[in-house]
Amino acid sequence: MKKLLQWTLDNLDTTLAVVVSVVAALFGAFGLFQSAVLPAISGALALLAISIIRDRGARDSLMAEIQKLQGTLRAIQSKPSADTFFKTRTPETTLISKAREEIWLVQETGSKVIEENFKPLEALIKRGGKVRLILASNDPKVVALIAFRNRNLNAASLTSRQNNAILYIESLYRAIKGASGSLEVRHLAYPLDITAVFIDPESAETTYREGLVRMVGFQNFFDDKRDFLITYSVEPETYQYFSQQFREMWKLSSDIERASHEGH
Repeated sequence: MKKLLQWTLDNLDTTLAVVVSVVAALFGAFGLFQSAVLPAISGALALLAISIIRDRGARDSLMAEIQKLQGTLRAIQSKPSADTFFKTRTPETTLISKAREEIWLVQETGSKVIEENFKPLEALIKRGGKVRLILASNDPKVVALIAFRNRNLNAASLTSRQNNAILYIESLYRAIKGASGSLEVRHLAYPLDITAVFIDPESAETTYREGLVRMVGFQNFFDDKRDFLITYSVEPETYQYFSQQFREMWKLSSDIERASHEGH
């Protein structure tokens, strides 16, 4: 009923023309006016009214399409450029401190991320959370490839960082002894092309699923590496793609010594 009323208001002039033509036709049919022109006029008015309605409908349809096009153009114009999308030096600490249930980490050596986030990782595990950490293998061939692409770290420096990471991991195991959560660490025999953090990647509340992906690049200083933040609620397909990359790496990685702690 509301739609009919709105249509009548939108087409008031045309509706009146239809009514007038019908009345004129009735008058002519019952001989109230003897002029033979009257039926012709009524017919013309009816045709004119129908034409106006059709034209107005076409116009409204065209306006709707134009509005859609304008919306698309605005979306394209508002799309960020690559320079706006990619960032540098985005800290992992912000995401890690927000984790509620689980954290997945992909790191070359792991020394920096564990040192800077020791307390938040410990706190998450102690309250029942899970941490999974993938590190690049300490196999000399893998280390050599990482050093080859690195701007300022050679194989010896990388090995030293890997050894420091093991010390931090051992300290973390000691700190969470008896905790209800878990820490798992694995090595992947591959010179990782990204480092990443995923928080609550399997949470039932999808708005908690967030991530940070950093591109390793070639012959870059750390400060020049491009990174970007992703959230499942905004970029579900991209988030799923990169979190699935973690799952695939996890399946093909191998445990390191004391790489599992269940706290029982």
